[in-house]
Amino acid sequence: MKKKNLQPVKITKDCIQAEITFDTVAVIRSDHSLWLLHPLTSEMCCKFRKRQREGRRPYWDETEFGPQPKFKKLMENVSMISAAAMTLAVVKTDGTLLVWDRMQSGCEDRPHFVKIADGIKTAESEDGVLLAISRAGTLLYWKKQEQNSSCGPPEKLMEHVKQVSAGVGHYAALTEDGSLWMWGKNDCAQLGDGTHTDRHKPQKIMEHVIQISLGARHSAAVDTRHRLWMWGDNTLGQLGTHLPGSRKKPVMVMRNVREVSLGYSHTGVLDQKDQIWMCGFNGKYGALGNTEYRNCRRLRKMKQGGFNVKNLKLQADRAVLVSDGGDVFVWG
Repeated sequence: MKKKNLQPVKITKDCIQAEITFDTVAVIRSDHSLWLLHPLTSEMCCKFRKRQREGRRPYWDETEFGPQPKFKKLMENVSMISAAAMTLAVVKTDGTLLVWDRMQSGCEDRPHFVKIADGIKTAESEDGVLLAISRAGTLLYWKKQEQNSSCGPPEKLMEHVKQVSAGVGHYAALTEDGSLWMWGKNDCAQLGDGTHTDRHKPQKIMEHVIQISLGARHSAAVDTRHRLWMWGDNTLGQLGTHLPGSRKKPVMVMRNVREVSLGYSHTGVLDQKDQIWMCGFNGKYGALGNTEYRNCRRLRKMKQGGFNVKNLKLQADRAVLVSDGGDVFVWG
């Protein structure tokens, strides 16, 4: 089988957080300024790697790629960001929550952020839905109002919440006592309650959890013993269990895990030695960052190039990481 070089591409430096979608990368620099790189598609990255590999003009060739995407500064005093396909949520250092709906015409040239709330600690955006945790630990939920492309009044869902994650129609909240609660769509058993029944209210799934992440139809949690648990759809091997078929309840698939992040149908794991492991959908542009074309049903270690990882984030069929030194790398 033909091999290919799918090493991560370095795109910038001096960053503390990065988010990726199918066509953009958003980063927060060390001075807490927010920058957007648009467009940066998978096809562009693939062509750029090919030219580098062949030793041809190791810089951006506009005749082949089009105009080079450049980072554009959007605002200052940003503490965190969350990106969905066509939505960018921003929490500023003063707790202000802002949302930019990229579906609006001409939005890339004139970003329009709408203030949603104050007193927010963190937020999670998914197209049509916005989840946020207040500084007091209250989980707030907004649903997009189609008639005016804005969010209506929030619904208070839970108290004492410290982390939230959004899939495609299913959601998870991690409370301060380590309990994992889930609700929403359950057609692929992505809620992990042993059924295929949708849940309109949060249901308790696990205890002793320290971190969570949701994909399109699969879910993951890391427990206090640093074990990785996964459940839901496994059509493309995204659970890393090797055996096909969905899992209706959490199944342990790996030990010594620091962090997990789920894309649409692929999974990325950062272990306690700063090694990245990937499984699931690989796709045309190498969502798994390995040297093969096929999907992978087992978590496999990825070649990283000698840098330590601060955080890893998967979104759609792509991935972005920030190194301990603040460098940002993308693949897929």
